[in-house]
Amino acid sequence: MWKPIRRFASLAVSLASAAIAISAAAAEPLCDESEFTIESDYRYNEEDFTAEAAEQTLAALRGPFREWLARAVENGWDGDLNHGELGMAYLNNLNHLQGVILRQSALAEQVAGQSGEATNAFCDFLASTPIID
Repeated sequence: MWKPIRRFASLAVSLASAAIAISAAAAEPLCDESEFTIESDYRYNEEDFTAEAAEQTLAALRGPFREWLARAVENGWDGDLNHGELGMAYLNNLNHLQGVILRQSALAEQVAGQSGEATNAFCDFLASTPIID
């Protein structure tokens, strides 16, 4: 009877420890932004890519974006997401979710005491992905 409770408690402690380690890793910058060439007004920052921000992005894609899309279709939209406000919103939301995924991978790598492929991928993303306006 107590075995499942002990397993749950052990899992809870492990998850809390991992969360603390990831929080500590998140406090330190992952990337040297000194050589980024994207203008600061159009550049993402590491702090933009949190779980809370990802939830807001998903909510926007599930709510307002769907409404914009329905309105665009009613107004004869041709389905091209490569231009216009709808396309910019869509691409920025996709980029934001990609950034969250890349940052989480980089943070996990840092917690493991490494700095390699995942961290490089996140920093390359920050250096090369502008906010589309």
